[in-house]
Amino acid sequence: MKYIVFSILLLIGILLEVTVIQIPLVLLILLVGFILFQDEWLFFAGLIAGLLLDALRLQTIGMTSLYYITVLLLIFLYKRRFEIKTVPFVFFASILCSFFYLLLFGSLSILLQSLVSGIFGIGGFTLFKKTAVLY
Repeated sequence: MKYIVFSILLLIGILLEVTVIQIPLVLLILLVGFILFQDEWLFFAGLIAGLLLDALRLQTIGMTSLYYITVLLLIFLYKRRFEIKTVPFVFFASILCSFFYLLLFGSLSILLQSLVSGIFGIGGFTLFKKTAVLY
């Protein structure tokens, strides 16, 4: 059940990010999902989501996927050193990952979008943790 709900959220995030929203919504969904699940199947989900985003945005295929997999791998490596299922970690990880994503892919008003991404990251994390929708 959690795979279906997460896949639907990821597809909605892809559609919103391609058409309307300028913040990296798919990155936030993958980040929050990986922090909650800590499963390896999210690497594959990040690969597929990045390829879809690149294809729909008409960008170089594979750049977004490479960034998503790198971010998930870094969080996977640091999960033993830090307590990653906390709100401060989600906030700072969302801000830092969004900042470097927006810097890498050339966006305007990077700081503001990174802060908004941090707020969305906290909102999604607390919503999914309280309601246990994805467990």
